[in-house]
Amino acid sequence: NILSKEYIETIAIFNNLGKMIYSKKSDKNVQKQYKINISENASGIYIIRLKINNQIINHKIILQ
Repeated sequence: NILSKEYIETIAIFNNLGKMIYSKKSDKNVQKQYKINISENASGIYIIRLKINNQIINHKIILQ
């Protein structure tokens, strides 16, 4: 689950090779929560990129 106090404009998830495995652009100006299932992907390190208030935020996530 991804929660934000602010409107989430876009979400992208990249694998360790830089390939985008998930992308979502919000259709509304009210989306503050997303539930994403990437469990079908291989275990490893992924980068989640959020665009909130015209700022890009990157976080590392580990899928086990």
